[in-house]
Amino acid sequence: MAKKRRTRAQKERALARRKEQVVYSISKTPTDDKFVGENEIQFTASTEQIDVDFHEYLKKEKKRLDKLVFKDTEFIRRLCYASDSFITPNGIIAGYHWFSYYGRDTFISLPGLLLTTKRFEEAKNILRYWGNLCNNGLMPNTISNGVTSYNSIDTSLWYIYSVQKYLEYTRDIEFVKGLYKVLEDIMNNFIKMVDIDGLIQFKGERLTWMDTLKRDGKVVEINALWYNALDFMYKLCLNLKYDGRMYNQLLTQVKKNYVKVFWNGNYLNDNE
Repeated sequence: MAKKRRTRAQKERALARRKEQVVYSISKTPTDDKFVGENEIQFTASTEQIDVDFHEYLKKEKKRLDKLVFKDTEFIRRLCYASDSFITPNGIIAGYHWFSYYGRDTFISLPGLLLTTKRFEEAKNILRYWGNLCNNGLMPNTISNGVTSYNSIDTSLWYIYSVQKYLEYTRDIEFVKGLYKVLEDIMNNFIKMVDIDGLIQFKGERLTWMDTLKRDGKVVEINALWYNALDFMYKLCLNLKYDGRMYNQLLTQVKKNYVKVFWNGNYLNDNE
């Protein structure tokens, strides 16, 4: 019987499991009596020769993490500590071990992970980094192993939302002004998809967060994000003294037609 070949993803997962087993085995190794009581054992893993004072490192790390805690309760403290594990210089990891950078996940979680914790410089770095990846008004959905995928309809609108929240928290209008060209490119791309009622209508499979389903036409949450983007861009233009009349006109249309199109008498749903 021929041996079934494993895919690359299956091989990577098998390797990750073996690494977990090694870590678990190491953690269970010190069973000798000399490790019990006041004694301790320290493991340090590095690709370079290093000399680490574990207690000093732990002290500094706890001090750094404590600065993230915006409300001194045990629950919030644990959340803030845990959130730190997902943040990198260029983005927010969507989940361990299998996921890398997801644009949608990054921009939805950025206000909670970086703004409430006052990590404003890191938020700026991430917004700037992803802004440079904007391609014809589209933000990447995923970045993995050097491959960038632009297969999402809502990621770009979530980017605008995260810029909006950054401005609300920091009042850093100069930084946001520097992102205006990116924001404008996103809006211009979506304007191409605007129907006569001001709402976004698009074609394509699996472009929303429900990426196992075919959802196109006029999608309820996409147009909610569109309304928010129009509102923010109009107010930003007023602030920067730019011409935002087009955004205001579309905003008025969406406000007038959103409920008509999406409310079915009991709840909101798509209008395909």
